[in-house]
Amino acid sequence: MGLGDMKNRIVNHYRDRRNRQIALLMWAVFLNVWAFATTIPIMSPLIIRLVDGDIEKAGFYYGILQTCQAIVTFFAVPIIGALSDVYKRRPFFQFALATLMINIVGMIIAYETKSMTVLFITFIGSGVGSIFTAIASAYIADLTTPETRSKYLGMIGLAFGAGFIAGPGMVAASGGVSYSIPLGIALGLVIINMVYVYFLIPESLDVAKPRFNYKKAIPLHSFAMLRESAYTILLSASFFLFTLADQGQIDIYAIYGSYRFGWTVTDIGAVMVLVGVTYMISQGIILRWVIRPLLGDRRGVILGMGVEILQAVLFGLLNAAWQVWPVTLLRLVSLVVSPILQGLISQRYPSERQGELMGTLRAIHTLADIITPFTVTSIFSYYISDQVSTKVPGVVFFIAAGLYTLSLILAVVAFTRFLPPTIAAPDINLTELPGNGESVEGSPEITTGRLTSPTQRKKKAAAATSGSPSAATLEPLPVLMDNGTA
Repeated sequence: MGLGDMKNRIVNHYRDRRNRQIALLMWAVFLNVWAFATTIPIMSPLIIRLVDGDIEKAGFYYGILQTCQAIVTFFAVPIIGALSDVYKRRPFFQFALATLMINIVGMIIAYETKSMTVLFITFIGSGVGSIFTAIASAYIADLTTPETRSKYLGMIGLAFGAGFIAGPGMVAASGGVSYSIPLGIALGLVIINMVYVYFLIPESLDVAKPRFNYKKAIPLHSFAMLRESAYTILLSASFFLFTLADQGQIDIYAIYGSYRFGWTVTDIGAVMVLVGVTYMISQGIILRWVIRPLLGDRRGVILGMGVEILQAVLFGLLNAAWQVWPVTLLRLVSLVVSPILQGLISQRYPSERQGELMGTLRAIHTLADIITPFTVTSIFSYYISDQVSTKVPGVVFFIAAGLYTLSLILAVVAFTRFLPPTIAAPDINLTELPGNGESVEGSPEITTGRLTSPTQRKKKAAAATSGSPSAATLEPLPVLMDNGTA
């Protein structure tokens, strides 16, 4: 393929409005992750500075901060996700960016004034900002068909990988002088992103809004929507176990590497960059151009989980630092699992519930964030202490391999015994709809991938019962098109 053909292919791809909207959204996700990832390598040194170099005390505060933030996220994300189904997506993008901005400002103030109180208030409150990814997932669900949804959800991982390369890289380049410099740049990125979202990201929901159910304000109640069928129960449980194992590995990487291989801050940063590159290649290329076309979603999940089991076992057996690099590259295959599982689960729900669903799935991820930090560090500390006859520093990775295996079993059972039909659009010829003896000409404006709203359905049902349709009932019924719009 020549350069001219490639250019024409790209132009034709983004001539489609759905693809343009998703591309614009990916830039917003990238800027958000870039700003957020900048704060990650700064947090630990900042806390150490605030406690005058007391490492043990800093570790305690860090654990408390992470757990409290995860709890706030757990309660906030399902509620805001459901609210985005009512009040649309764009306002909650801005809300999430505002909380991230407050967190960064709080870190700058805490650094300059050495105030732990300011850091606690702003950092814990920023847990609400985690909704950005969930709203982005719902936004993509609005614009795609059930069959293509996991492919486009994987693009969020591509933006994540790029952001996790840019953020820590910027800290490494400028953080030695003052933490306020990279934090100030991150603050500027958030402000730019807020302007960008306001002017360039169009709304994905254009139809009548449903009424908000107050019961959705109860986080645990939101999990009830996953009981829609045995299929969704099994896949949701599989997603939770996979996320729990994955988060456990992430939480122990730095400590394990420092103990086993004597990693420095530079080594940890290099591994973070490798993970970011792996995310980009896996979810931007492997998922979209290899896994889905050649294997399909279900086989892709099975392959990815199998590779993840192998990766966890090998990581627990490592005895040389160089081995980390090839073993980490195995995740090129396994990182496709999470977006595919989310896409498969989302196929069972109509578009007007995608925000609630993505918020619930994000809450599952946050629940794993609450469980793993103290759990994995406690297990690791015990198995390298003198209390055991044989030290097993890789024990957390072996436990993760067991959780991945259980996750794989649940997914296989769901795929082989409870495979459901996807939600399809009604097969209706718009030109044959009756209206006072005349056919309705034309086609609906292509706007979003959302199905008919509850209000519209009630109007059509009332008109059908009365036998005298009003002008409102003569509007064409939106249906899902091949390109994922409606």
